Amino acid sequence: MDSTRDYPLSTDYMWFKMILESFKDQTSRDNPVEYFMHQFSVRKDFFEPDFFFTQSKEHAVSLKKAFEHILSNNNNLPDFSSSIIDQVYKCEFVFGYDPSVEFAILFEDRKQLIELSDFDNMISAIDSLILKNRTVKSVKSKKPNQSSFRYKKYDTAPLKINKLYKELKRKNFIHPDTRLVNFRKVFSGGEIVKPIIWIGNITELGYFIKQLDNLSYVEDLKYEKWPVAVRCFMNQHGTLFNKTKLRSQKKPATPGIIDSLLEELK
Repeated sequence: MDSTRDYPLSTDYMWFKMILESFKDQTSRDNPVEYFMHQFSVRKDFFEPDFFFTQSKEHAVSLKKAFEHILSNNNNLPDFSSSIIDQVYKCEFVFGYDPSVEFAILFEDRKQLIELSDFDNMISAIDSLILKNRTVKSVKSKKPNQSSFRYKKYDTAPLKINKLYKELKRKNFIHPDTRLVNFRKVFSGGEIVKPIIWIGNITELGYFIKQLDNLSYVEDLKYEKWPVAVRCFMNQHGTLFNKTKLRSQKKPATPGIIDSLLEELK
């Protein structure tokens, strides 16, 4: 399967697959910048560039470590393997048959097709994309777009955010593994690095965002609250919400639950 169709990169396996396919041919191996720019371009409706390239680097580093484990075991699977090591070992672009030898599969053993330096080259390329993206963002405008909401009592009543966090987890609106430090960033007015996974339905999230604004708990962003919302939250499949779809949601069947939770911010 072509990795560009593996939407929405919702599992580590799919991220690893997309990255390993950069070794498919010499062109993408020699020029990983173009490869990863293309991979982002076909997924730009699902991911912010900073998130996509940061995640690509983290997964690439993990793949390199798995590759090193195999090399240290004489190019064989170690006795105590893992899913990522298995995936690297079974990838035909990493360990396979020499494509320049006709019928190699019939009389040759699988061999190492790439070097550690190929991973280093890839990671360096992704680093350059991360730096380029952040530089572009910093000079794009004198007043950059806000990445998150700004709770009006963020500095004077920070524990209120902690209480909202606990209640949203208890009521199964946000993922149980959500860390408080990441949740607080949603209300800090600062940059979002790790969006919060919303496990409630999209109607409930739409109402939650509207009420944050309607009840004046956060600084007024006007229509910008929807671009901010999709930077802050993603669904349980690991994809960001569509801001137009989120904005058009009707009131949920039980709005009182959301309203009562938001009272923690009073």
